[in-house]
Amino acid sequence: MAASTPSAVRDRIFISYRRDDARGASGRVWDWLRIGFGRERVFRDVASIGAGKWRVKIDQALAASTTCVAVIGRRWADDTNLPRLKDPTDMVRYELETALASGERQELTVVPLLVEEATLKEISTAELPDSLKPLLGEWNVLELSESGWDDDTRRLIEAIAAATGLQVLPELEEWLALMAGAKRGLAAKAQGQGPSTGGKAGGQQAVEDLLRKVAEAPSSERPGLKAAFEALAAGDSLLAEATFEREVERSERIIAAASQLLAAEQIKKGEAARNVASLAVLRGDLSKAVRYFQKALEAVLDDLDAAMQLGYAWIALGSLQKAGETFGGVITRACELKEPAFVARGRTGYGDVLIRHGDGIAALKEYRQGLEIVEALALQDPANTLWQGDLSESYERIGNVLVEQGDSSAALSAYRQNLAIRERLSQRDPGNTLWQRYLSISHERIGDVLEEQGDGTAALKEYRQGLVIIEQLAQRDPDNTLWQRDLSVSHNKIGSVLVEQRDSSAALKEYQQGLAIRERLAQWDPDNTLWQRDLSVSRVMLGNTLVKQGDATAALKEYRQGLEIAEALAQRDPANTDWLRNLSICHEKIGDVLMAQDNGTAALSAHRQSLAICEALARRDPANTDWQRDVSICHLKIGDVLMAQDNGTEALSAYRQNLATSEALAQRDANNSRWQVDVAVSCGRMGSLNSLLSNNDRREYLLRGRQILSKLKDAGRLKANQDWIGGFDQALDALQ
Repeated sequence: MAASTPSAVRDRIFISYRRDDARGASGRVWDWLRIGFGRERVFRDVASIGAGKWRVKIDQALAASTTCVAVIGRRWADDTNLPRLKDPTDMVRYELETALASGERQELTVVPLLVEEATLKEISTAELPDSLKPLLGEWNVLELSESGWDDDTRRLIEAIAAATGLQVLPELEEWLALMAGAKRGLAAKAQGQGPSTGGKAGGQQAVEDLLRKVAEAPSSERPGLKAAFEALAAGDSLLAEATFEREVERSERIIAAASQLLAAEQIKKGEAARNVASLAVLRGDLSKAVRYFQKALEAVLDDLDAAMQLGYAWIALGSLQKAGETFGGVITRACELKEPAFVARGRTGYGDVLIRHGDGIAALKEYRQGLEIVEALALQDPANTLWQGDLSESYERIGNVLVEQGDSSAALSAYRQNLAIRERLSQRDPGNTLWQRYLSISHERIGDVLEEQGDGTAALKEYRQGLVIIEQLAQRDPDNTLWQRDLSVSHNKIGSVLVEQRDSSAALKEYQQGLAIRERLAQWDPDNTLWQRDLSVSRVMLGNTLVKQGDATAALKEYRQGLEIAEALAQRDPANTDWLRNLSICHEKIGDVLMAQDNGTAALSAHRQSLAICEALARRDPANTDWQRDVSICHLKIGDVLMAQDNGTEALSAYRQNLATSEALAQRDANNSRWQVDVAVSCGRMGSLNSLLSNNDRREYLLRGRQILSKLKDAGRLKANQDWIGGFDQALDALQ
């Protein structure tokens, strides 16, 4: 037990009580002691302890006290509170131990005070800790009964004054008389008014609360309170009512001001939290971004913009269920608030979730519903650039789905509508850098489709138009890291076309320019995980080009540098699914090169590491079709390595797993041409297993794969570089 430091002057009264025992009675004792000795002389923890360490505060208060009043009710040592008194760390025990120690040194007087009809017979003194037994065994115990409260209060105050020499204020007797008179007056008025409506009868609680105002009031306010008591004694409650009415009005003013302040602070908190989250997204710290977007919504429930950003952060983290719930909440709340623009944005976000679930048909429906809303808004007010921007986003999303479904002509139409809107916006305000940036992205989207259609020349033209725009932005502000990153993307896009055009030297130059930008960004802020990931991706792209050039050794070096970065990111945040997926791709690329170098054992190890990551992701969210497809590709790669090692049995098992996953995806969305092509590739592998399957089985697989490709080709949904129908025909002829 800490020893208290004696104060130079002991002129205070310390009230010790258990809050769940006699809180009400201790409050009334506190009021009367303040009226009797002065409000500054009485310490009660709930009002007096303030900030700081409670033991220190208690030590200081007791060191300044001449009396410790221990308020004891019927629950003070019951089955709940007796164990607490036996706990050396209990606050009440500490208070009393400290007071008793000071009393033993004759530094203060301890007054055990029984209230609320508590009796000593109800307290098992023998079970109290030895340090507390003197409280009821050595000190004179006083009582405060409800029936004799006024007289008992007078005796308590007189006893403290006699033991300590503290002066009792002269108005005590007057206030005791006023209190008694007020009670009598109210009791008389209450007669014949029927049963009480609840609480203390006859306004007794109001009188006690009025007394508390007396205890707390400065001397200037006491005459008015005295008049209220006198009126109550005469049976007139109007003055008392007026006192409380003023208190209500004062409280209402304070609450109104506090509510306004709270509302303003909530808005500030929401804005600050949203800004923290947005900046965390830029750094790639998605976990922190989610936490702070949630804080923003806690502060401002209807911050639909923060809710939209939270949904996309959940997508980036791979939590599609939470993302879907978030966007669904945006749609519902936006409907309630009559915010059609956010209804459309919510549907766009929900469509993005459906895409990752592999439900392109449902996603396209959401996008088109969103498009219908923003088209109506844009028609109402063509000058509203925000709605025009939403309209362009809707066309872009629709184009993305159509690309997945292999409908490149319809996708190209949607992208060109997107481009036309952004061109109008850019012409309307050529100085608006955001619209200029979006215009560059629109050119890239069109280039992507043209590249898929095999029109590399037209794709290159679009990519270079986008590059010109983003170069102008980057020259305007070389420190704008977003534009620098966009510039690296443009170089990589151009490089990808040049690779397809077999101009690997020019492609390598573009990739190196993109890599140089990303290296500068990564050096600029090594903690920016997004830029670190970009650097890893650039290493992989550069490695791909070196493979095309036949320089496997240099390619392997690039892949391993990319892997090193990806591993560091994955270790930093194992929950970040984007980083894990990037890590799996690095292992896959390394496996491909090792296979080309006839190092089958090392290649198999790399592909299996990739598979382990992909399977873990797929288990995390079985509905995520991207991760399911990654698993399928891993099995295909492993099967190829095993076949090269003449391990046909295990290769067959890997190919079958590849086919099963591809088929499951294709059944989800028959319009997704990418998944249909995956099934055709799987069938081709099964048809090549001449020593493991019968000719009839092989023929069945080959015919099925050929049929899939033929249907896609007839529908105009087969890319030029995927037209393997001739290869299937040759394999079928060999079976004749």
